[in-house]
Amino acid sequence: MLFVFDTNALVSAMLKPVSLPAKAVECATQKGKLIFSEETENEYLNVIAREKFNTYLPMAQRLKSATQLVVQSEKKEVSILFTDVCRDVADIKFLNLAFEWKVDCIVSGDWHLKELHPFRGVPILSPADFLKRF
Repeated sequence: MLFVFDTNALVSAMLKPVSLPAKAVECATQKGKLIFSEETENEYLNVIAREKFNTYLPMAQRLKSATQLVVQSEKKEVSILFTDVCRDVADIKFLNLAFEWKVDCIVSGDWHLKELHPFRGVPILSPADFLKRF
């Protein structure tokens, strides 16, 4: 099974280890693999390195954990480039990745993504809904 998590879900999972996003990431890694494109990986690593998160965890710890998650995941190239399918253009990279690699679902709390459920056959689930389904 393949899963795409948006950056907000991954950051929430790391910063709040007893949260629904954290449980969803754990479940996804047990049942299958998370996948990243170069673009989604770069966004995740850049966001998790923001100084504003130092109050939650030290930067070195965040980067180490994020890198471990990425290494345990699969990196996929994306050639499909939908450009105008979402109100928030920053979310299109997740849709392109999910559609091209026919993932089992996208996990996101972002309403811009969730309003597209399902996106061309790919379910878009909140962390809570992901846990109910998987």
